[in-house]
Amino acid sequence: MQIMSRLFLFGLVVSFIYFGCQSKNPADKFTQFNQDFFARHVPEFPGARLLTKADIPKNQQDFFYEEDGQLQLLLDMNNNTIPEYIICGVSDSMLQKHERGAYFIAMFEQTETGIVRRHIQQLWIAPVNIKPSTERAGVIISFAFKSEYAAEIYYKNNKYHLQRWY
Repeated sequence: MQIMSRLFLFGLVVSFIYFGCQSKNPADKFTQFNQDFFARHVPEFPGARLLTKADIPKNQQDFFYEEDGQLQLLLDMNNNTIPEYIICGVSDSMLQKHERGAYFIAMFEQTETGIVRRHIQQLWIAPVNIKPSTERAGVIISFAFKSEYAAEIYYKNNKYHLQRWY
């Protein structure tokens, strides 16, 4: 009996530590987007990884912080109360081979069974910023700061749509 109560107490302590250390901030899930994750969920982009400020054109990097640039975003585009993880990525393998379309923007959503890919859009050049659309449930993808060179992905009629502005 004493062994059982000690095991139960040990289980409670471990559970408390485990659940106490779990982040309540959904944005912390962005750390999961590593090469192993991309290999499983974005196989069409070999050697994929998160896009960083260092990947955007040098003449745009100076504006990144000034314009509050971001390359990952949490946004509930499909209005199901679960925000999509919207990330910009790049395929290092495709870049090394000088292949077109090495950049992408992908939307993932947390489900009961794990993170599921909801949408992916191949891009021909590196985006420099993403931000929520002010007109509808969507995300604006900018390809140059201080310009209208952009596109929008929005959710309508149970589908993600791309609207090009350039």
